[in-house]
Amino acid sequence: MVALAAALGLLAILPSAHARAGYFHNYPDVKWHTLETDHFVIHWPESERDQEDPHYFTAAFTAAQVAAIGEDAWPKVCGRVGYFLEEKTHIVIYDQDRGWEGNGFALAEWDWIGIAADWGATYRPRGRMEFVEDVMVHEFSHIVSLKAWQPLSEGTTGFSVGGLAEDEEWLQRWGMEPAVHTNVDVGASALVVTDGPIWWVEGTAELWSHLSGANFWGTSREAFMRQQVLEDRLPTLDEWTTQADKWGFEPERNYQCGYSFGLYLNDRFGKDVYAEMAAAAGEHLRVSWDAVVLEVTGFTTEQLFNDWKQHLQERVDDQVTAVEAAGRVEGRQLALVEPLWEREDDEDWNDLSRHAQIETMDGYGAYQEMPSYSPDGRYMAWFDRGLNIREIRPEEWGGRRVHLHLGPR
Repeated sequence: MVALAAALGLLAILPSAHARAGYFHNYPDVKWHTLETDHFVIHWPESERDQEDPHYFTAAFTAAQVAAIGEDAWPKVCGRVGYFLEEKTHIVIYDQDRGWEGNGFALAEWDWIGIAADWGATYRPRGRMEFVEDVMVHEFSHIVSLKAWQPLSEGTTGFSVGGLAEDEEWLQRWGMEPAVHTNVDVGASALVVTDGPIWWVEGTAELWSHLSGANFWGTSREAFMRQQVLEDRLPTLDEWTTQADKWGFEPERNYQCGYSFGLYLNDRFGKDVYAEMAAAAGEHLRVSWDAVVLEVTGFTTEQLFNDWKQHLQERVDDQVTAVEAAGRVEGRQLALVEPLWEREDDEDWNDLSRHAQIETMDGYGAYQEMPSYSPDGRYMAWFDRGLNIREIRPEEWGGRRVHLHLGPR
């Protein structure tokens, strides 16, 4: 029931997805195909219009890619935990959207993965890994990890218990005399669920896709983590654990931190710690995930969290020392307007809490907008609530246009 409610809530927002071919629903002129492999059932759409029609589309190529990638990843990911799925995983490729839900999602209880055929504007700047492979193995890692650690059942995350008194007559049968006459149903219920912290849930998907060869820790991620350390943006232990209150760029911070923490633990303990956590959590119901961490590592979550932060600080300090030795070149924040935090001793900025300052920098900093120039130097493009393109007119402020040569394309 818990899984059903969550899934229905998820499906309720599907109609709001942007349509690539100019429609907002699954109209009858779209036909669905199914490709079945040893471990997957892949569903993909194709327009029923003529191929010459400008709105014709097909996700056949993506479906073929997903099939090959999935079969290659299945033994690698399942082998991480020693947990081999009995059911086939269904994969729905949707082409009427540009990166809804970040380009992919997974519902482990339903053996269901959704993947966008179009990477969209929200694909995270994690480096130059191939999009479909990165998303497919990440989401499949969710399916395996979330099934492996469920102590109740592979098909559910929890259960509800409760009772209902239909009216005052039932209360009187139980020997209760309410002070005020009651002519309504009265009852109570409790929801018992299992849940994992965001650093582990997303960290496993990032780490296991890394260990399976579909993901990697490159300079883009290293720069991201270096920024978190230097600008004091690393999440607190509570922020690192809770997923429901994450907005803007905060979820990406937890993805990267969970990935980084997994690499740190593997290096420190010489084994796949996340995999052992999944196996330990699946043995019986735990009141807290901290008990799983303590059982597998011998340390508390807080101890490991602080050790990891110290490890990051030392690594960044070494990088800063090397830069300082070579001669630092430092400018101001790249942004469309002067940010508050760039102004000297700005009262409005100083009055904000640290959390509000981080949210402001995440929402308006140019690093999130991913600015890029066109090869001919005429336009600038960036992402901020969608794609923005602006023509550059240097002559208006006394400048001159410069042609950018980017090499072979």
